[in-house]
Amino acid sequence: DGAAVWPDAPPAGFAAVIGNPPFLNQLGSSTSRTAEDATRLRERWGPAVFRYTDTAAIFLLVATELAAPGGVV
Repeated sequence: DGAAVWPDAPPAGFAAVIGNPPFLNQLGSSTSRTAEDATRLRERWGPAVFRYTDTAAIFLLVATELAAPGGVV
């Protein structure tokens, strides 16, 4: 949901974004995303998210969107 989860998010973005992404193996049946999740992610991020895109990479996409110009991820 991006910055929408913070009602008072800075309009230009955050000065720093810190995360701890889950490392979920998309080849493992217990850690792969559902078809519904995969569809939602593709709708949101387009070709940046494909079959085996690591969830940590998606966290990086979100972090770069949340960071202000010149911010630290």
